Amino acid sequence: MAGLGLDYSGGVPSGATVRAAGYVAVIRYLKKHGASGVHVLTAHEYADKVAHGVSVALIYEAPHPDRMLGGRNAGINDATWALAQARACGIANPRCIYFTCDFDVQPAQYATIDAYLAGAAAQIALGRVGLYGGVGIIKHAQAHHSAHWFWQTLAWSRGQQAPGIHLLQRTGTVTVGGVDCDVNEIRRTDFGQHPNPADELDLDNMNEAQLKALVKEAVQECFPAAGGCTDRVGNRTWEIARVSHSATQVYEYIAKRTTTWAGRNWLFDARHRLMSLQTQVGQLLARPGDQPPAPTGAGTAADQPSSTAADQP
Repeated sequence: MAGLGLDYSGGVPSGATVRAAGYVAVIRYLKKHGASGVHVLTAHEYADKVAHGVSVALIYEAPHPDRMLGGRNAGINDATWALAQARACGIANPRCIYFTCDFDVQPAQYATIDAYLAGAAAQIALGRVGLYGGVGIIKHAQAHHSAHWFWQTLAWSRGQQAPGIHLLQRTGTVTVGGVDCDVNEIRRTDFGQHPNPADELDLDNMNEAQLKALVKEAVQECFPAAGGCTDRVGNRTWEIARVSHSATQVYEYIAKRTTTWAGRNWLFDARHRLMSLQTQVGQLLARPGDQPPAPTGAGTAADQPSSTAADQP
């Protein structure tokens, strides 16, 4: 998915109005645990947005903007509450909940934010934990694998943008259906929205160029820290798919592994999992220049990716 999405809290524009205004998604607040005047997501709104082709992502913001400074216990409690609110809206198995760091967090506070996110991950799994914040905390969380989904606001970002983010909140607002809304650039096809975009892809009827683009994007989304190596890994993955006549299978295999890879050494894991995959289709993965560089410390027993039946495509 490409395009723009909205987030808002002072009212609820209809799905038809949002779509007619040219927006393809909304990021909606879950009910807060405490007093609040925010217009939160309801089951009725969720059904209306989806019926009009508007994707819905989830955000949880506690009544106090610096809630993350409560550390691990705060993260545990907020994630437990947020999960229940998502289910009350008809989303039984939320793919992602963005937790907000809605203040100008300082580097000395990063460790406490990590602890909050670890608490959230303990309740709902790291693969569902999203982070909203300025460029500093986003880059820190990316480097420390504290979250899996990243929504950067240009507020507190001093004109900088982090690489590999899923959403970017612009400055300024627009009015849609009489409601003041923030505008967000959708930077990744999959940003944790509902319905799951993978469920909507008609892979069997896509042409070769479309499938190739999907495979490469899946690899790039798996390994946002890999830099230019993702193009080489993505291209070689496509070659395996083409020769094995299983482009759809390879794409689905990679896409399903994104959450289990979170928190690992992505480059090292990618190399070994793709080598395992190529063995099954009888092709050579490694050619000079195709292998991403082994990261420092690679090769220890703790770094080795598991090889279980669940990993098989």
